[in-house]
Parts: sequence; structure tokens; C-alpha cells
Amino acid sequence: MDISDFTNWNWNDFCGKKSFQIWNYQYKDIDICFQYLCLQIPALAVIAIISAYYSGLLNYHVRRCKRDKWILRIRYIITLILAAIPVIRTYIEVTLYPKSLHSVDYLLSAVQCFAWLIHFSYLMSLSTHLSPSLRGPVVMGVLWSLNYILCWMNLHSNYLIIHQEPNTLLYSSKIPYIFSSIQVAVQTLYLITLIPAGQHSPAVRFRPIGASAQVAGEHSPLFGIFSRFREDLDPNYLGVAQDGWGRLGKLFFCWVNPLMKKGSASKLQSADELFDLPLSLTTSYLSMKMVAALNPYPSTGTSTPQVSLIRALHTCFWKEFYGIGFLKLLGDISGFCGPLLLHSLVSFIENKDEPVHHGYLYALGLCVASLVGAFCLSHFNYKMSVVGLKIRGALVSVVYRKTLSLSTLTLSQLSTGEVVNYMSTDMDRIVNSCASFHAFWSIPFQLIVTLYLLYQQVQLSFLAGVAFTVLLIPINRYVAKKIGKLSTNMMLHKDERIMLMSEILRGIRAIKFYVWEDLFISKIIGIRKKELKYLGGRKYLDAVCVYFWATTPVLISIFTFITYVYTGNKLTAPVVFTSIALLNMLIAPLNAFPWVLNGLTEAWVSVKRIEKLLELPDLVLHEYYDHLDPNRNEGILSIRDGYFHWGGTNFALNSINININKGQFIGVVGPVGSGKSSLLAAFLAELDKMSGSVSFADYEQGFAYVAQLPWLQRGTLQENILFGEPFVSQKYWAVMDACALLPDLDILPGRDNTGIGDSGSTLSGGQKARIALARAVYQDKTVYLLDDVLSAVDPQVARHILSHCICGLLKSKTRVLCTHQTKYLVNADHVIVLDSGGIVRQDVAFGDIDAVHRMGEELVPCR
Repeated sequence: MDISDFTNWNWNDFCGKKSFQIWNYQYKDIDICFQYLCLQIPALAVIAIISAYYSGLLNYHVRRCKRDKWILRIRYIITLILAAIPVIRTYIEVTLYPKSLHSVDYLLSAVQCFAWLIHFSYLMSLSTHLSPSLRGPVVMGVLWSLNYILCWMNLHSNYLIIHQEPNTLLYSSKIPYIFSSIQVAVQTLYLITLIPAGQHSPAVRFRPIGASAQVAGEHSPLFGIFSRFREDLDPNYLGVAQDGWGRLGKLFFCWVNPLMKKGSASKLQSADELFDLPLSLTTSYLSMKMVAALNPYPSTGTSTPQVSLIRALHTCFWKEFYGIGFLKLLGDISGFCGPLLLHSLVSFIENKDEPVHHGYLYALGLCVASLVGAFCLSHFNYKMSVVGLKIRGALVSVVYRKTLSLSTLTLSQLSTGEVVNYMSTDMDRIVNSCASFHAFWSIPFQLIVTLYLLYQQVQLSFLAGVAFTVLLIPINRYVAKKIGKLSTNMMLHKDERIMLMSEILRGIRAIKFYVWEDLFISKIIGIRKKELKYLGGRKYLDAVCVYFWATTPVLISIFTFITYVYTGNKLTAPVVFTSIALLNMLIAPLNAFPWVLNGLTEAWVSVKRIEKLLELPDLVLHEYYDHLDPNRNEGILSIRDGYFHWGGTNFALNSINININKGQFIGVVGPVGSGKSSLLAAFLAELDKMSGSVSFADYEQGFAYVAQLPWLQRGTLQENILFGEPFVSQKYWAVMDACALLPDLDILPGRDNTGIGDSGSTLSGGQKARIALARAVYQDKTVYLLDDVLSAVDPQVARHILSHCICGLLKSKTRVLCTHQTKYLVNADHVIVLDSGGIVRQDVAFGDIDAVHRMGEELVPCR
């Protein structure tokens, strides 16, 4: 387009003038159309572009003080007012003077509204990022100053027009002058908020966390508590999720932007690179809250506790859980506004006499209703996922805590498969039922309101479709009940299958050696067939449910419109469009309802299963252990007239009388099956105490126990030794040397940072035993119970451990060592001899190695 085309354009329609001009000779001022088209619109467009650029530029992280946050909030409000002024002005002018506005007026209003909304997003970023100063980047200040000057120019031009000879009724009404004055006044308030530069709080820049500065495993989520300090953080540290963000930032999910940017830059290498969790989402906080809710009045008796998991969940999360229902309700109401406004809009199109601005209002209402519904649905899903995460964290920690508080005998009633299902399948069902609960009341509400609106459109004709729906209710109820029964039976067989698989995996080496694969495969397939039988029945019923409820909306619409026409009514465009929109709204709730019932039913089954676990009696230590009697001259650990039983087995310890003083080294010997490990289990409260007393001065501090079969976790060698304790270099390396682990570090690829696999699968038996011993020694307990820890190592290593660890680092501790190798008991203070669950001899002191061998020959016959 050349200049002649530009000047010959139809400016009368665009600006209300015959030609484009820069200077208005009538008012001796810059022409209004030129100001709008060539000054204000370009300036606002540049402000919008620069604001959008800075909204996504997150090169700083700033922590504002309280005063600065309030100043920014005032600026938020001012910016929203600036975005609303052109919309309100255009609406008033169109309503009062519909033919006075031209295209340039609409264009300016749209650009103004859009630019200030984008600027509002920029201000939200400024609250936590961009610049330490409240004024923001210099370029933004320059652009705003230019726009402020243009606002004064526009006010001056409107003043000249109304004080000379207004050429239109619009300017005679002074509406443009009034709104220009308001705009200048609001912009002046914005200027006032730019005066304070903000309190001195430099942008946070953190030093990278170097690998050399960290101790491996120190931040491991399995073995320690993750914490960050200001001087330890790197420039990409995201901080605590949602920390420092205002309500608008949370409303638009702007707080996720730093994470998205970091992810797009491929800087998310581990879980530590994500947001830190707020306190309300930490497992420790949720666990304590749930434990307090489960046991509001702790009982000191031994009776089985009565647990109500539903009541405990209600106590912990009722405010958040039920409060989310308001978002669901508001979203449903917004959904109903759509068909109503659609009816009004279609009626407006048919009715030529209705004012034009009504159509704009209907269209605007549709847009607003959709936006509100989208916001409510998004935040409902997000809040529900947060509540579900809290419930999962609380329940998993409670189940884990419960399994640790049970005695070995009680825990033997549960299979590994059951515990795994508690943590996985049952947790998933309970968490998923949170959304199903709200859908359970929301779906009937949606159906009732939708049917009522249908009644307003097609009167009683909708009853034809409703009658068909009512016929399906008893069918759906029967199917849901059947699904619940099949789910219960399926879970029983699933527990059995997982338990068998766990046993197979533990003994896979023996199975391979004896070629028993086919036998165990057939057993697994047999259990799986039973499980699939119930699963298949449940899925077929699910398919029946979905079929019925998916076809219901279509059949309802057919029956409704046929009945409406046969009753003598005429279908019109508003009735058809609105009715179809309402009928489409029935599809989602009707399709979801069977799944909701199914989910609630399965969740109820899972709740009862977990309640059954939580109702198992805990091991009460203060009931098992008795206080030391100073009149009896008892040592740190003693058993008097003890009789202990292994539950359903025939083996028992009887007539046990032991008194161990502090710092003594006690040896326990005896043939295989004599009760050496059972004696240690009696000390650990793992057996049923039928009679007698067990006294331990520091039972609350616990024992250090090393079992015959070492127990290791997946992680590095160092993490297994520290086991949550802080790293102390001198202590750590002393323990490593005492347990003869230093030579092994030279053959491991990562030394003590080498991963050892599940249960130490990459290590030898001797290495596993020494790591388990090192972990116990590092805990620094008062009493050490060692169950044949020297049997898995060669004699040279065993002598090193005995001299440097058991009689070295632990020489001041109380030690009880069970062993078959009596030659290692030379330094024992006395030896206890067991046979058939009873004490044969004790207080036997060994003065020389020959006595030890004679004792060994008496108890353990040669080949």
C-alpha cells in the first residue's frame, strides 16, 4: 500500500473523518485519531510485547518484604482497573450512543485491555523475579512514562473539544473527557507506587553444590533428612513450592513456570532439582497428624484398639477435602450457565428487535462462564491431587510404622503380598476415591439441575427419557454390588499370588538348582487363573455398566424429542440447541457414575483391609520389660524365671535366669537348635513372654542387633552404614577399620559410594555380614546382641573383628555373642551354654584356649 492508498482509505468509517490528518486545525491540537492510531496503540503494543518478554524471563529470585508485597498488590489492582476502564467506557458509549463509535475506538479499547492484562502478568513475575527494585527493568519504566505522557495528551485534547464546539453527541456528553480523567488519575496512582524503590534485599544468587563438598548419602531421602541452607543453594534452586507467590500467581499456576523453564533447559537430573515440599506435605508432619487422629486417647491396656480409618482421615483433612467441594459446585454452576446463555444468544439472533449490546453481553457471559468453569475444574483437580498426596503419605507412613510396631509373631500373620498390596493397590484405591466422593454428590446434583432446565425447555416431555433412566438404576445397583464382591475375592487371590512370588524370588537359586521352575510356574498360573476369573467377571460387569450409561443420553434425547413433537409442540432453534447442550451435559456424569460407585466400593474394601491391619495389637515395650530392682543387684540386662514361646511352634525357652552387668562380654554357645537366636529374640521382645520378667535399663534407647542373615537396603555402602546418622569422619573410618572393610574399598569401583543393590545382591556373604556389623557399631548403643556374626568370614578376618571391634571399639559396651566357634570366647567374662531351650551351664570363665576347645568338643561333636 503506497501513501496515496493510505490517504484515500475510507477514513470516515474508521475515524469519523473525511481524511487522515495529523493536526486538527479546528481545535489547534494533534488530531484524536492520529493519537489513537499512531501514538497510543503502538505504545501499548510495545508495552504488551515487553511485558510478555519479562513475564517469562526468570533470571533472579527475589524475596520481598511485607511492605513491598503490599505495594505490588496495590499495583495489581491499579493495573486491573486500567484493563477494565476501556471495556466499561466502550460499553457505556455503545449503550447510550450506539452510532458514535468508530473502528479506531474499538481497536484502541481492545489493545488497551489486552496490554494491561499482559502487564498484570509482568507484575506477578516482578513480585518474585526480574529485579530487586520495585520499579522493575529500566526499559519498562521508560515505556510506561511514554504512555503516561500520551494519556495527558489525550486528556488535553478532550478538554479542548468539550470547551470549544463538540462535533458529536458523544463528546457533548463529556464521557470521553471523564474516562480520560479517570485514566490519568489511575495512572498517577501507579506513578506513586513507583516512587519507593523497595527495601534492600539483593536478588538471591547461590553457590553451586559441588560434589566434592557433599558427603554421599547425606541428602538421600532414604537415609537422612533433606535440608537446604542459603549459602548451599545453586542459581537454579527453585525453593519451596508456591513460596512467595501471591493469590493471582497461584490462580494462574505461575509458580510452576520456574520448574518448566528448568526442565526445558534439561537441568532436572534428580529429585533434588525439583521444588522443596512445604511443611504441610512432608511425610513426618502427615504421619504425626495421622497417628494423633488414629489414637486420640492412647490406652495403656493390652486390648485390641478400635480403629476407624474414615474418622481419622476426616479429622486430619476435613477442611481441605470438603472445602474443595465448593470449587466443584462453582464449576458445575458455571457449566449450567452455558446452555442458558446459549438459549439467550440464539433467541437474540432470531429476534431482530433486541438491542445489539445484548448480544455482546450474552457472548461475553458465555466466555466468562467457560473461563470460570475451566479455572474451577483445574484447581479442583490440582487441590484434589494435593489432598490425595497427603492422604497417601499419611497412610503409607502409618502402615509402615504399624509393621515396625508389631512383634515378629504378630507380623507373621501377614504375608509379604498383603503388605505390598496395602502400600500399592489399597492406597491407590483410597486416593482415587477422593475424587469419586465429590463426584458422588456432584453427579446427582448435575442430573437434577439439568433435568429441571430440560423441563423448562421441553416441559414434561423429558419424563419419557427419565423413565428409561429410572429403569436402569436397579440394574446399576446390582452390578455395583456384584463388582464389590468380585473385587474382594480378587484381592484375596492377588495377595496369595504376590506372597508366592516373593517366596520364589527369595529362593530362586534353589529353584534353579533343582529344576523346579515348571512346578512353581504351574502353581502361579493356578492362582493367577483364579484371580483372572474374578477380574474377568468384574471387567465384564464394568463393560455392561458403561454400555448402559453411555447409551442413556442418546436414548433420552430420542425419547424426549419424539414425545415433545407428538404432544403438539414445535421444535425451534433455541429449544433444540439448548436441549442438545443440556443432553450433552448428561453424558459425562452418566458415564462416570458407575465408575464412581465402583471406586467407592473398592475404596471401602481397602479401608476395611487397612483397618484390620491397624487393629492388630502393638508390641508395648513397657509391658514386656520390667524395671530393674536395686534390691536384687541386677545388672543392665537380666531375665528371671523366664518362659518364652514362639507362638504356634512347639519350641520354647524355659527356666531362663540371666544377669548381665554393664560392659560385660557374654558368650552364648550350644548345638544347632538349642535356642541361641531365640534367647536374643527374648531380649528383643520378639517372643511371647508367658511368665517371668525381663529387665533392661535403657530399653527406650534400644539394642544394637546383628542377625545371622544380614539385612541391607538398596543404596550405597556408606548409606547402609550411616543409616540416617550424621557423618562423622573420624568415627566412620574407625568403624570401617574395626570391621575389616577398608581392604574391600580398594576392590569396589566407587569405594564406599558403590551401590550394593537390593539386599546387598552385589556383595559376598562376608561383606554383607561386616557391613551389617559396621552399621550396628556406628549407631553407638549400650547393648550389642551379635548372632553368629563371625561365621560368614574367614578366620583371619574373624580375629581382626574380634580384637579391633568386639574387644576394641566395643570394649566398654555390653556384648552378647552367640557362636559355634568357641575359640573366639577366650576373652568372654562368662559363657552361657544352651541346649533344648534351657540353660545347661553359665558363669563359665575360660582362662585359656584349651578350655574353650574342650567346651566346644563337649557341645559340638566332631564329624
